[in-house]
Amino acid sequence: LRHEASLADDAPLRFEVVLVAKPPGAHSFAVQVGESLVHETGPEETSGSLFGVVFHEIAHLAHHQSPARRAMEEAFVALGDDGLFAAGLWDEVVATAFGNGLAAERFDPGFSPDRPMYSDPRVSALGAALYRRWRTDANVALGPALAEWIARAAHEVAPPAGRRIGDLMWSVIATSEERAPLDRFLRGVPYRSASRRRPLSLDLRADEPGMIAATRVTFATLDDLAHHPVLGEQFALPAKGALGGEAARVVRRKSEGPLELLVLASDAESLVRAAESLAKLPVPPR
Repeated sequence: LRHEASLADDAPLRFEVVLVAKPPGAHSFAVQVGESLVHETGPEETSGSLFGVVFHEIAHLAHHQSPARRAMEEAFVALGDDGLFAAGLWDEVVATAFGNGLAAERFDPGFSPDRPMYSDPRVSALGAALYRRWRTDANVALGPALAEWIARAAHEVAPPAGRRIGDLMWSVIATSEERAPLDRFLRGVPYRSASRRRPLSLDLRADEPGMIAATRVTFATLDDLAHHPVLGEQFALPAKGALGGEAARVVRRKSEGPLELLVLASDAESLVRAAESLAKLPVPPR
């Protein structure tokens, strides 16, 4: 794992595991809190099955420390929409392959590679594919080559034609003059990392790890557009009739970088409705 994350041989990768009772439900959850891993567990759990979860979280810890993380995320941005889709999943995919695959195979007597490795079927399929590769290829490591491999695999697991905007929202930066569009939008998005920026910001750049490939979404009314005409220039809107007779529309900025969307509406009420349904729309073409 240290090799995969380009860490020194003595890099500390440990935390205390705290087990708590699992409430009724289909899934158990684990979360890092400081130097502890708090994990829900039920009577059916075995020590072997817990090892997979623990090593999954240790992989996240290694990725957080990895000096190769930035190059990995920048590589995804350069790989088109397959790369942008994979950029949201890769951390879970690699952690699943290592923890729920390699480690579980070694420590859990009940391990089976044919069972789902993760609750999200896309992550599970990609994690299983990487696990099979990793078993015979010790040179798996964070970086552009692995990013390209995951992006290609993601194209097969989740073909572009079936993707929705919400599928590219694991990391998202959203801006609006008012709070309501942001609230409604984020309720319908399965994000892992989200940055809200109010009032409306014309600069949604992000340099911190985990947000380099994040989708950028600007929510604006026609009045906002009038106060910030540079938005029209950024998204190549016509000087008149920006909505084309519709109450709201979604425009993709022509860019080779992260996905950038403008949700433009005639008024505040229409903007909130558009924000609520955004995640379910197909990804606009480049």
